Amino acid sequence: MERISEMNCPLSPEEEDAADVRPEADIEAERVISHEAVVQWLRSWGTANPLLKPKVGN
Repeated sequence: MERISEMNCPLSPEEEDAADVRPEADIEAERVISHEAVVQWLRSWGTANPLLKPKVGN
């Protein structure tokens, strides 16, 4: 995967690494929402029965 800093981002490599800490900890702790849950939620928009936004663990 390309680093943000390689895409003309104003963050320094140290700032970019610091920005990765929390998301990586969330992934390790399984505090994530599945792709499938997000897709179902988005597909429900504009329908007669829109779904509530997915929660962690869905």
